[in-house]
Formats: sequence, C-alpha cells, structure tokens
Amino acid sequence: KQKIILADEPTGSLDPRTSHEVMDLLLRLCCEEQMTLLLVTHESDIADRLERRFDCSALVTDEVGDAVALGKEAS
Repeated sequence: KQKIILADEPTGSLDPRTSHEVMDLLLRLCCEEQMTLLLVTHESDIADRLERRFDCSALVTDEVGDAVALGKEAS
C-alpha cells in the first residue's frame, strides 16, 4: 500500500471550484488512509490548506545548477 502522494501543481490549470474539490479529495484521502502528501504549488490559497509548508522561493543555485541553499519552513 502506498504511503505517499507526490503532486506537482495538481490544481495548476483548474478553475477555483475544481481546485477546491481536488484539494478536498487529496486531503481526505491522505487523512483516511494515513498517507503523506508532498505537493508543489504556486497558489498561496492551496498552500494555506496544508498542515505544514516549506517556502522554497529562496532556493538558489550555483553556476553548475546545483542547489546551494534551501528556503525556510513557512509553518
């Protein structure tokens, strides 16, 4: 049985109503099945619905493209 859902912009091209429905489904599934949701989004209203968030907007790279600093935990 899977223990993690990886979701890269799952609501990125959806209208607000459908985005809300998709998030309801993902959050309910994770709660009921005791799963972890790792979700990437640029939408603050979606991020605000998550229990724990990380702000990676400060991610920087060196000349080679390797990550050299990570953002801080948002809450």
